Amino acid sequence: MARLRAQLRAYCRYAVGHPAKYRLLYETRQTPVGPERLAGHPAGLLVRSLHDALTACEEAGWTVRGSRTEAPYVLWSAVHGRVMLWQVMPSRKDTSRLDRFVDELLNLLLDR
Repeated sequence: MARLRAQLRAYCRYAVGHPAKYRLLYETRQTPVGPERLAGHPAGLLVRSLHDALTACEEAGWTVRGSRTEAPYVLWSAVHGRVMLWQVMPSRKDTSRLDRFVDELLNLLLDR
């Protein structure tokens, strides 16, 4: 689980550290591509990386709650949504809140 936690926290840190680039990644409309091109696309690489990290968690004795197929997307959409809220809310910008969110997310998704 440590690898997955580190990946999700790194995702949050990138978004916080590079807000303009991060917004550009998600505000640019993408044209649909076939599976062969999606595999090399940053979105495909991210989903595969999350899938592989979840597989490592399962091999270490963790159980993924819910749909295993959707679990990488649940993680991605959750951290993306939390980062976006963190960026636009008028509250004090404390990145430890993002770390706590990642921990809570993993507690909800994984069971031992």
